[in-house]
Amino acid sequence: MRIVRATREKGFLKLAVTGPSGSGKTWAALGLAKGLSDDGRVLVIDSENGSASFYSGATDLPGQWDFDVINLAAPFTPEAYTEAIRAAVDGRYSVVVIDSLSHEWASSGGILDQKAIKDARGGNSFTNWGGLKQVHNQFVEALLQAPINVIATLRSKTEYVIESVTNKYGKEVQAPRKIGLAPISSDSIEFEFSCVFDLDRATHTATASKDRTNMFGDKSLPLNEQVGKQLRAWRDGEAFEASATPQNEAPAPAKTRTRKAAQPTVDEPAANEQPNAPIASQEEPETEGMETLSPEQQRQVRLCLQSYRIDTIAFLRWARSKGLVATDSADYGIEDIRSDQFGYLESLFNHERSRNQFIQHLMKTA
Repeated sequence: MRIVRATREKGFLKLAVTGPSGSGKTWAALGLAKGLSDDGRVLVIDSENGSASFYSGATDLPGQWDFDVINLAAPFTPEAYTEAIRAAVDGRYSVVVIDSLSHEWASSGGILDQKAIKDARGGNSFTNWGGLKQVHNQFVEALLQAPINVIATLRSKTEYVIESVTNKYGKEVQAPRKIGLAPISSDSIEFEFSCVFDLDRATHTATASKDRTNMFGDKSLPLNEQVGKQLRAWRDGEAFEASATPQNEAPAPAKTRTRKAAQPTVDEPAANEQPNAPIASQEEPETEGMETLSPEQQRQVRLCLQSYRIDTIAFLRWARSKGLVATDSADYGIEDIRSDQFGYLESLFNHERSRNQFIQHLMKTA
């Protein structure tokens, strides 16, 4: 045996992003990947029915990046994931995002599904389990040994807790909050990664439940390209200087047309809970113009309407009733929606509960 001095050499990071539904795992993983990538080449292994592709596009817009994708379909066997990772290595990608790794464990064709099938056929349950656990461990070993940076999202088991919150009227009330528990995979999966980031569904910020870099501690932070660059600098043993504007945060919107109108403001926490609640209005603003959605933002809104089968006319009627439209003209469309309300619309579409309430409201008022 040879004993050598330990040094941190440029290697490959294995990161995990966990959280309940709606916490923003895919968005966070893509932001980390772009920052971690040496050359910008990222491959996504998508087992979530193509949902990652909603974020594809130009790199200078919020939540949108250029990447390639393997759309993985059932059965979600360990062998299928291993083959996809091998394709990422052979394709010389610098980062592979696995969205989501939980399917390998708990979806059709995954380890638990195979175990149920074997048990139904008879035989010793303990022996059946032992063989499949070995298959899973071999896959995890292949993932860890792969010469590529890996970012894996993991669904979390969830439950609701009751906590005291202050509503928009300043009154303290009891309200349920959805929280994430252990990730859906084998019990020891968290031990295998260099860093494990746990996302909060309410704030979309993360804390590191495991951190071999010792950079994040107990801090709550948004997972974005800046954090990916910070991890890359740590890996390479270089100093990291944060830029003023992370690339996957919203840039200043471009002015597309000039209008005079009152600018309503959005109480986002209240809007997330009650998308049909009125938006508070202000007096006539001091600014002379009002900015509307950029072409790329328009595309994102149209894509959400199409994906969730929301009637465009009903949506536009609702948008005008809430003061989101920057024109008094009877001839208005998505291109007339105010750009300063784009974040509100994103929040509305990306939160499952708010989105469902919103769709039900539109159906009632149609």
